[in-house]
Amino acid sequence: MARILKRRTASQNIANIRTVECDLLAYWRETGFDVVVAIGVLDGIEDWQSFLDRCFSLARRRVIVTVPQFSVWSRFYWVFSKMSRSPTRIYKPEELINHLKGYRVRFYETGLRTRFTHGLTLVVVIEKDS
Repeated sequence: MARILKRRTASQNIANIRTVECDLLAYWRETGFDVVVAIGVLDGIEDWQSFLDRCFSLARRRVIVTVPQFSVWSRFYWVFSKMSRSPTRIYKPEELINHLKGYRVRFYETGLRTRFTHGLTLVVVIEKDS
């Protein structure tokens, strides 16, 4: 994902985006960032609350994360992840909202959706109150 982002921003001469690939919990930056984005990270993190808190310690305005949500598709995803010995965590919007009290939270559902099923992934946009 970082490689794709770097290539796209370079091809469009966008200079105000900094891509950092690192251990977020160990990363230090005095000034922080306007926005912190974590795509596909919370699937495999046990202490997701601390991870989100760390994202906010580095973000001045907004954090954007993706999480798998409970759905028919996530059950398949979970089974296959368990078979590969790296079980995926599946999220309910309510648990995220409970942890993110005091923030504005918006959810955008993505992935394969039908009339009868939810998509696999939620894009969660979390903004600090000004």
